[in-house]
Parts: sequence; structure tokens; C-alpha cells
Amino acid sequence: MAKVQAKKGYAIKSYLESSYQELRKVAWPTRNQAIRITFLVLGFVIVIAFAIGVLDYVFGFGHKALLDLGPARSAPVYYEENAPIENTVNVTDVTAETADGGEISVETVPLDSGEDGSSN
Repeated sequence: MAKVQAKKGYAIKSYLESSYQELRKVAWPTRNQAIRITFLVLGFVIVIAFAIGVLDYVFGFGHKALLDLGPARSAPVYYEENAPIENTVNVTDVTAETADGGEISVETVPLDSGEDGSSN
């Protein structure tokens, strides 16, 4: 068992030494080259981001145009405050049952009265 651990320790040490030797062979860029390459990458990132933004706008505009070609959708109905609501349904008899057959009591409240019974 001790030989296996010694081999593992030697393998790790050997790996680190060889990695260090290889890193010494690397031709690292000068400071000016690193700065120039950094700005080049940032420039490409800005150009690509702008291009993606333009494409997003164009496709969004096209999507909206295609949706407008379809059948007309009904507009939402907005009611004025205190205006009478038409087409109301009067519910008087309500029976409800639970899944196990038990009954539920339901109290109906007229739509046109508040909690105190006054009309809107």
C-alpha cells in the first residue's frame, strides 16, 4: 500500500513539474498585444450584440405583423365606474356536492349590492 501512495505522490509531482516546464515554453503576448487583443474582442462583442438586437427587433416586428394578418381579436371590455352592468345572470338555487357526497352550503349575493346592502 505504501508503494501505491508513493507512486501517486511521484505521479502528481512529475505532472506538476512537466506542466511548469511546458508553461515556460509558451510565447506569452506583450502588454501592448494583450491590450490590443482585448479591445478587439470587446469590439466584436459589441458588434455581435448590436446585430442580435437588430435581428430581435426585426423578427419581433415581423411576428407582430403576422399576428395582425390573422382574424380580429375582440378588444377587452372596460366598464365605467358605477355604470350599470348588462347581461347579468341571476343565480338563486345553488347546490354543490363534495367528491365524497357531502353537501356544501352556498350563499348567493346579488351583484348590484355591496356588503352593507347599498347599491353602487
